Amino acid sequence: MKENISNYYKKYLRPELGKILETIRLDKIYHKACGDLIYYKDDIDNEIEVLDFLGGYGASFFGHNNPRLKKIALDNLSKDLPFNSQASCRKNASLLGKKLTELLNKRTSKNYIITLANTGTEAV
Repeated sequence: MKENISNYYKKYLRPELGKILETIRLDKIYHKACGDLIYYKDDIDNEIEVLDFLGGYGASFFGHNNPRLKKIALDNLSKDLPFNSQASCRKNASLLGKKLTELLNKRTSKNYIITLANTGTEAV
């Protein structure tokens, strides 16, 4: 019999959420994603395609594994660029802040300080 890893999630990590996911039949382990589709394997190892309407709470607006974004990420990884240098002035964030401020100033004639966030919690 195939091991049901989603039961580990329900037992060891998030029991209440696991029950909810099971009730609405979303207690799946997805193994692949492309564009608006995500995939899991059923009990007899058939691949099941699912249209992802949730999109990671806005994190997947451009689809899962978007080819253009993937190319940028792979290019940056191949250049050994730092990606977790928190205590620094980050070049691309600085350029983005400047561009956003200029666009806002052009529309409102006011100057803004830009705050970049990486989760929905921070955005709210």
